[in-house]
Amino acid sequence: MPSNKNQTHIKLYHIYWGTSGIAGDYLNQIYSVLSSSNLNIKQTLFVSSNYPYNESAHKYFFPLTDTILKSNKRPLRTYIRAIELIIAMFLITITIIKNNPTVINYSHVSLSRKVVFYFLVFWKKILKKSLIITAHDILPLINNKGEDTLRRKLFLLSDYLVVHNKHDIEVMKNYLGVRELKIVVHKFPLLGKIHKSESDISYDLLFIGSIRENKGIRVLLEAFQELRKDGIDISLAICGKLENPDMLSLLSNKNDIHLNLNFLADDMFMHYINSSRIIVLPYLFATNSGILSIAITQGKQIIASDIDLFKNSEFLDKNDLFKSGDSNSLKSVIKNKLANIDYNYSNQILLKYKIDFKASVISAYSKMLK
Repeated sequence: MPSNKNQTHIKLYHIYWGTSGIAGDYLNQIYSVLSSSNLNIKQTLFVSSNYPYNESAHKYFFPLTDTILKSNKRPLRTYIRAIELIIAMFLITITIIKNNPTVINYSHVSLSRKVVFYFLVFWKKILKKSLIITAHDILPLINNKGEDTLRRKLFLLSDYLVVHNKHDIEVMKNYLGVRELKIVVHKFPLLGKIHKSESDISYDLLFIGSIRENKGIRVLLEAFQELRKDGIDISLAICGKLENPDMLSLLSNKNDIHLNLNFLADDMFMHYINSSRIIVLPYLFATNSGILSIAITQGKQIIASDIDLFKNSEFLDKNDLFKSGDSNSLKSVIKNKLANIDYNYSNQILLKYKIDFKASVISAYSKMLK
C-alpha cells in the first residue's frame, strides 16, 4: 500500500456494536495500530453507546439497552434492541452515502441478524463498497439451521474475512469452502491494562463468560464435586449471562458454588477476575476467547481444555491444559495447579506479543487495502 501523503486517504469504516466496556478495547487497539502505521488510512468508528475509548467515535448502537435497560428485561429489551439496531444501521448508511468510504469493516459477533445482512448487501451491491468481515465467532454455537444458512451468506458476501489464528483459517475454509486468499489472519489483542498485583482472593476457581452448553460447564462441575469428595477445600464461582435456559437446571441448588448468572458490568467483571486464583476455560469448542486475553493481562493462572484454540496459544503449555470433556483430566490439572501457583507472564513475553500483534494487524490490513 503506498504511503505517499499527497495521495487521497483510503477511508475505512469500522462497524462493531459489541464494543461496550472492556470489549471495546479490541477495536481501540486495531484503530491505534493503524493510526500509528504508515498506511494511508482515515478511520471512522461506529460503536456501542458505552464505548469508553475514542471520543470521536460515532456511538450509534444501543443508547437505551446498553444503559437504561442494561439488565436482561425480556421481551421488551429484545424488541427495543432490534429497533435500535435498525436505526443505527440506517444512520451508518446515510453516513456512507454522504462521505463515500472506500472500505467497510463489519465485526460479526454472536448471532447473525437478517437486517444486518440486508444492509451489508446494500452497501456492497448497490453502493459498491469493499467489505471486510471480522469474524469473532465462526461456527454457530446453537443447532439452528436458519442461523447456519444466514451466517454462511453473510461471510460469503465479504471481500475479505478476518480471523485471529491460523487454525481459524482451516475452520473457515471447511465451513464455507472459501478460498484461502480471501481469509486473512491477525492476532487477537491483549485486552485491558496489564495489571499483576493480586487482590484479596475470594475464589480458587472462576468460570466467567456467557453460560452456554459448548463452554464445558458440566465438566467443570463434575471435576469440582470430585475434588470436594476427596476432601479438598476449594471454592468455585460461575459468573456470566445465562444464554442457554437448559443450563439453569444444571446450576440450580448448587449451594457450595458462587453463582451470578446475570449480565456483568465491567467493574463487576474485573472484580471477579482479580479476586480469583485460577481462571478455568473448559470449552468443548471455541474459535476465539476474549476471557483468555483479559486473564493474561491480569496475570492470572489459566486452566483450559486442549482444543486447538488453547493448544496453539503461546501463553499456555501442556501443564495448563486438560483433555477436553474429561472431568478426571481437569481434576488432575486443578490439583497440580493449586499446588504450584506461578504467575509466569513476564513483561518481556507480553511486550513481544504486543509487538507481534501490531505487526500482524498492519500486515493484514496492508493486504486487504492494497
